[in-house]
Amino acid sequence: MIVVVLFTLLLLAGILAATVRLSLGSRQNTADQAATLKAQYAAESGLALARSRIRDIQKLLTTNNITLPAGTLASTIEADAEKFCGNAVWTSVTTAGVTTRTCTAQASAASDQLSILNRALKSTAYAAVLPPEEARGAGTLEWWKSQIGQPVRLGSDSTEASYTIQPVKVEVVGTRYRFHLNLSQVTSRGESGAGTRLLTGQAAQGGGWWFDVSLPPFLDNVLFTNFHRTKGSSTPNIGFSNQVFDGPVHTNEKFVFYSDATASFRQKVTSAGCTNLATLPAGSATCTAQAGVYLGSNINNISLVTGTSAQVKSQIDSYTDVSWNSMEPGHPQFEAPYRPMPTTAETQKTAAQAGGLYLGPAGTSVRGIEFRAATDQSGTVPSTYDATTQSWTPAPTQQFITVTSNTGTKTVYRYASDRKLYKKKRGGWDWVKDNFNGVVFADGRVGARSFTGSKSEGLTGPGRDGSGRPYPALAPFAQMTVAGSADMYISGDLSMSQTPLTCDDTDADCIARNKQRTNVLGLYTQSGDIVITESAPSNLNLHAMVMSASGEVTVDNYQSSTYRGTVQLIGGLVENYYGGFGDRLETAYASGYGRDFRYDRRFQDIPGFGPPSYPVSPVWQAADAGSVGKRLDDFLWRQSRAGAP
Repeated sequence: MIVVVLFTLLLLAGILAATVRLSLGSRQNTADQAATLKAQYAAESGLALARSRIRDIQKLLTTNNITLPAGTLASTIEADAEKFCGNAVWTSVTTAGVTTRTCTAQASAASDQLSILNRALKSTAYAAVLPPEEARGAGTLEWWKSQIGQPVRLGSDSTEASYTIQPVKVEVVGTRYRFHLNLSQVTSRGESGAGTRLLTGQAAQGGGWWFDVSLPPFLDNVLFTNFHRTKGSSTPNIGFSNQVFDGPVHTNEKFVFYSDATASFRQKVTSAGCTNLATLPAGSATCTAQAGVYLGSNINNISLVTGTSAQVKSQIDSYTDVSWNSMEPGHPQFEAPYRPMPTTAETQKTAAQAGGLYLGPAGTSVRGIEFRAATDQSGTVPSTYDATTQSWTPAPTQQFITVTSNTGTKTVYRYASDRKLYKKKRGGWDWVKDNFNGVVFADGRVGARSFTGSKSEGLTGPGRDGSGRPYPALAPFAQMTVAGSADMYISGDLSMSQTPLTCDDTDADCIARNKQRTNVLGLYTQSGDIVITESAPSNLNLHAMVMSASGEVTVDNYQSSTYRGTVQLIGGLVENYYGGFGDRLETAYASGYGRDFRYDRRFQDIPGFGPPSYPVSPVWQAADAGSVGKRLDDFLWRQSRAGAP
């Protein structure tokens, strides 16, 4: 009996000891779980803090905070790009006639590696984005160097986080410089007592960030006017009636709409509404503006209507039968930014002297320039035009340029797709240069109103075939700009061997085929007019981007010459003043030409595509990756072992 009692007491003691141990173990597990949970919260808090700081950098590098002073040279930004990459090594790739240069960023100890950030950001951006205590020391080269290119460490007693934003590369197309950055790593360690949690993050696929600065070329409108009036007029006096605009339209001034207008705008319509263009200093980045249009029954009876874009559009719609077919929301836009005209042709002159054809010295006039797409070195034009593919066959393999001097002497040049330029001599050809860049600069007048006889006096192609179709002026590979310092005269057709296609926005096959066509022509004069002569043929074909920065693009004696059909333009027209083409009666033109203008949509469908060294805006513009849905703070995170990287 005594033995049984003792055994029972011993058993009870064991059970009691086990119960106590289990209780203590449970309390320890609960404490460990609480510590781990607190450590997890601390680690996630560190990630949130890092994300917030990364987002601040992204906000700083957005369009609204980026500006470059007018007059900043492209060479300055080129130097900034090379510093950003930590080297001056560029690679080039040409696709669809557009060359993209790329430098890949490397680690650099240079203090000015991020000079583009210091140069491009508004001084007010830091206070607008960062907390006051951080904004006070921000914006210097040293500050940017502490934020990009090396780990940024954050933390408190329980949290230790870090992230690294790295320069990646710079892509350059023409005068657009795109700077790429990416998030290379994010880590956050949380600790609480014995609990430790480590979280690591990596940029999501498709993440990252870029911003770019560019001097945009004047290639984004089928019609662009600085003054929407004829030369010599004190107020806008060009009214829209029954025109069809197959492309974007912009003016820095105000449009005029007549009450019977049935004009159709198939893409966006914008105006800046400037009121002080006549007194605005050259190169100004802004103007004094007032949104509005003129409405009236005729040019002698118009009134100004002002208000917001929506209010002005409502007034136009109630007064006219104008149709707006734009696929872009918010158009027409009568509060658009002012876009200053170029102030110099030095870029084109320098390009011609370096790798093109320079027709100088200054003041040297030429009678004409003929462009001819040929199938052989003898200058034979192709024989057949295929209306289905809208191209000539056999496909031209040679581009001829014939320059007629002021005394009548002709000099013939040619080049092929290898861009080796040759000059004709008796019995053969002399090599002139490799890598011909396609820029021809006339440092004087090109053509005149009336040279006797020859069709080649002025800018022209090789004439027309027996059915009246113009032979091609430009070969499939030819990309050319004719620029000058004075008046230019067009005396004949300037058409492509592969006609630019006019595609509907929904016709993907047409757009894809059009992108494969790379021949392009630009005409530009800084100080003169571009004039279509009276000797030019009826229904003139003009496949080009045409620009007069100080004058007008017009038809000689358009009010008194015979009526010659339409100018069939595929490209665009940019002019300081709205030049006249024809004199219109109630229902038809009585003299000059009508207008059949169609936009060369390759300028909007192929980024960077255009005539070589074509004029650009003197004011830099900015863009950022937010426009395509990217985010710098877009990263994925996971749990890692404590102590593991």
